Amino acid sequence: MCGLVGYSSGRVFQEALIQTMNDTLSHRGPDDSGHVCLIDNDKQIALGHKRLSILDLSTNGQQPMYFEHLIIVFNGEIYNHLEIRKRLEAENYDFQSTSDTETLLKAFHKWGVGCLELLNGMFAFAVYDKQRRELFLARDRLGIKPLYYYHHGNSFVFASELKAIMKFPDFKKDINFQAVTDYFTRRYITKPHTIFNRTFKLEAGHYLRYSGNELTKQSYWSLGEKFCTRRIDPKKSKDDYLDEFDALLQKSVKYRMLSDVPIGSFLSGGYDSSLVTGMMQQLSHKPVRSFSIGFNESQYNEGHYAKKVAAHLGTDHHELYFSADKVKEIIPRIPDIVDEPFSDSSLLPTILLSEFTRGSVTVALSGDGGDELFCGYDHYYQDLKNQKYLLAGKLFGSLGRLRGVPSLIDRIDRRLLKFFYFQDKNAMINSHYAYSGEFYFNGLVKGHSYQMASQYGALLDATDNIQEKHMLQDMNNFLPEDILTKVDRASMYYGLEVRTPLLDHHLVEFSFSVPHELKYHQGELKYLLKELAYRRVPRELLDRPKVGFIPPIEKWLRNDLSWLVEEYLSDRYLTSQDIFDVKKLRRIVERSKNENDRFFSWHLWSIIVFQMWYAKHMDSNV
Repeated sequence: MCGLVGYSSGRVFQEALIQTMNDTLSHRGPDDSGHVCLIDNDKQIALGHKRLSILDLSTNGQQPMYFEHLIIVFNGEIYNHLEIRKRLEAENYDFQSTSDTETLLKAFHKWGVGCLELLNGMFAFAVYDKQRRELFLARDRLGIKPLYYYHHGNSFVFASELKAIMKFPDFKKDINFQAVTDYFTRRYITKPHTIFNRTFKLEAGHYLRYSGNELTKQSYWSLGEKFCTRRIDPKKSKDDYLDEFDALLQKSVKYRMLSDVPIGSFLSGGYDSSLVTGMMQQLSHKPVRSFSIGFNESQYNEGHYAKKVAAHLGTDHHELYFSADKVKEIIPRIPDIVDEPFSDSSLLPTILLSEFTRGSVTVALSGDGGDELFCGYDHYYQDLKNQKYLLAGKLFGSLGRLRGVPSLIDRIDRRLLKFFYFQDKNAMINSHYAYSGEFYFNGLVKGHSYQMASQYGALLDATDNIQEKHMLQDMNNFLPEDILTKVDRASMYYGLEVRTPLLDHHLVEFSFSVPHELKYHQGELKYLLKELAYRRVPRELLDRPKVGFIPPIEKWLRNDLSWLVEEYLSDRYLTSQDIFDVKKLRRIVERSKNENDRFFSWHLWSIIVFQMWYAKHMDSNV
C-alpha cells in the first residue's frame, strides 16, 4: 500500500514541489520515497510515490517504475498478479522483480486499458505515456483505494489524498457549498464531488485520460450493469449457493494472505470478521494474529465476544481495552486524518484499532462488505416498514414546497416527515440519510438549498425490491464514500494496509446471482452469510445482538466537549466565516440540548467536524 501524487502543468515549477506534495503522504508509505519530474513538449510532468513495502521488499519494487515509454505510480495490491505475469512471460516479457507493480506496468504496456479487465485487486494508479503524451488514471471496481484529481485551466493534479493536491501552487481552495449541504445530511460528501470546486473523486470502476488540456472519463465496470445482467439459477439449492460462496471466499482470502510482511485480521466477533478470520486460520499453517479492541464501558464492549471466537478458531489473539476518554483524545486529529468533512463517528474506534494492529503487523484483513452484499443492515428491516407510507407520501409530498410548511414541520415530530417525503421507492431509498435535511437544514448554508440526490435513479430502477434498491444504493455510495473511506484513512494514517476479501469483484457478482430470499430469509438478515459462518464458528458464539461502538457524541457535546461548541460556534467565529444562517444554526444547537433527541446532536456533530476542518485547512488564524 502506498500514496501517489502527480501533476501536468503548463507552468514549470522547481523539482522541490513534487517532493513537498509527496511528503504530505509519508504516513501512507513510510518505507520508501521516489519522484520524477520532466518536461515533455510544452508540459511539465511530475509523479511522486510513497511506498509501504508489502511485496518484494527490495529496491526492485521502487516507484516511480519505468518500462520503455511508460512511467507508473501505483497504490494497492493486484492479488492475481502471478497469473497475469505468466501470461506476460508467454508473450516474451522479462521481469526484474517479484512486485505486482512491475506486473501491472507491463500488463498496461501489453493490453492498455484492456488490462483492467484482468485485474483482481484494490488499486489506484497513474501511468504517463511519453509516446502519447498522456496521463492515464484508474481506480478499482469497488472504490477501495482513493484517487482525487483537480482540473483547472492547463493544470491537472491527482493524488491519493486531498492534502497533497492542496500543496499545488495553482490550486484554489474554493469551497463547493453544494457539497457542504450534501455533507450535512449524509455525514460525507458524495462522489464525484469533494469539498472543493474543480476537484473530484475518480469514481469506482472508472478510468480517465488527460492529454493536452482535455480530460475524458469512462466506466469499465458497473454495479448496475452487473446487477442487471445477473443470472439466477432456479435449479440451485441453498447448499449449492453455500458451497459456491465458500469456494469463492476461500480463494479471495487466500489471495489476500499473499504478503512478504506480517499479516493479521480485524476480529470483532461478528459474523463477517469471524468468517474471514476462520478462513484465514483454515488456510494458515500457524495461528493467525487477530486483533480487537474493547471498551471499559460495558454498553460499548464487544471485546469478550471476539476473544471467545478467537479461542474457538485458535488464533493468536491480541486485544486492548480503552476508556471513552481515550476516544475523545482522537477528535482533534480528525482534520489531519480526513482532508474533507467526514462525521461518521465510527472513524474514532477504527483509528484506535488501526494504531493497535499496526504495532504487530503491516497487513490486516477485514470483514467489510458483508452487510451491503448480503442484506445485513437494520435499515433493511425498516425499508419494509416504510413502504406503507408511500401512498401517504404521494398525497402529502407536495406540501413541503408550500409557503410556511417547512417552518411548521420544524415544530412537529420529525418521524412524521415520512408522510411528507416518501412518494416512491426510489425517493424513499435516497432519503435514508437525507429525508429530514430538506426540512430541518435547508438554508443552513447561506444561499444554498439542499437538493435530493437523483443520480442514482437509473441504478435503483434495476429492481423493484425495496431492500435490493437500498443495498445497491449502499454499495454505490455509502460503502465507498463512508465505510471504505473511513477504513482507508484510519489505517493508512498508521501505515497499515487493510484488505477486504468480501469485496472481491467475483464475490460481488456472485452475490447478485443469489436469490434475495437467501439474503433476507423469513425475517432474518444476512441469512446466507450467517449459514456460511456457522460452518466455522458455532452458532451460539455468533448469534447475539450487535454492540459495536457508537460514541455518545450527544452526551459529550453537552458535557466534556462543550468547549467545541463554544469555540467553533461562537458569534465571533460564525460572523468571520459568513457561511451559516446563524438563527437556524442556533436552533439546532438548542434542540441538541434535549437528552431525548439524538437526531439534532448528530447534526450538531457534523457541523462541529466541518468547523474543525475549516479551521485546519481554510483558516490559519484559528
